[in-house]
Amino acid sequence: MRIFLQGGILLAALFFSCVSVAGPVTSSTVDKLMILSGISKQSEGVSGMVLASVQQARQGTQMSDSEFEAISQSMADAFKARDFVSTAAMEVSRVMSEEEAAILLSWYQSDIAKKITREEENASTAEAYQEMIQQAQTLLENQEKVAFAQKLDQLIKMSEMSYQMQLKSATTVVTAMSSVMNKGQAVNLDGFMAQMAAQEQQMRTNSYQMSILTLAYNYRNIEQPVLDKYLEILQEPAMSKFTDATSQGFQIAFDQAIDKMARSIAKVFEEYKKP
Repeated sequence: MRIFLQGGILLAALFFSCVSVAGPVTSSTVDKLMILSGISKQSEGVSGMVLASVQQARQGTQMSDSEFEAISQSMADAFKARDFVSTAAMEVSRVMSEEEAAILLSWYQSDIAKKITREEENASTAEAYQEMIQQAQTLLENQEKVAFAQKLDQLIKMSEMSYQMQLKSATTVVTAMSSVMNKGQAVNLDGFMAQMAAQEQQMRTNSYQMSILTLAYNYRNIEQPVLDKYLEILQEPAMSKFTDATSQGFQIAFDQAIDKMARSIAKVFEEYKKP
């Protein structure tokens, strides 16, 4: 009963916030949102998650330990938590009002939100990523959680963002490596882009499957009535604006990190290419 009372109060507050006079959000309020929403904590795991996925992708390749170590360091240098948090905060400051942010602060201080945020934070580590991969079959057999994950993906567009990140990553790395390893020559990506176009459907399918698995894992310990209420909250105007802003901020920070990483990795391969 307490869960639904809290949810009802929040929904009413969110509605009335939309008709109030909006003032610019303060930096201190944004900072609180970054912490209470779990974004600051989750961002700490970005570098580890990237490295964990690369470690998995390395299997079956002939990459040496020294090459992998050099590439891993390039990734660690590029993917800094503070960059993701600050960029997300800038986007939130740009689009949200103080009144909207105050409503979200009330939500994130509720028992429901604290439980959800705690689970999201716990799922944002490299160790959690490995556990998720190991439990993949069991997680995907839970039809209730999979159905929730599918609905959530429709709202936050995680799979589409994942696909765009993969495409951006591959294109940027190939471009950087071509420019460094073939100095003085124009970079021609026609063949690469044709290959990406041919693989688009498979890449989108893989992104969707991984997103569903990730969401099913993230919320595996939360009761379904709580998750149903969470879906309702996410569709409210203030929360939707906040989610879009933080996602946009993460996308910008990711693109910047990929650009930096690609240049560094290209130099690594140039070094190992030397006789």
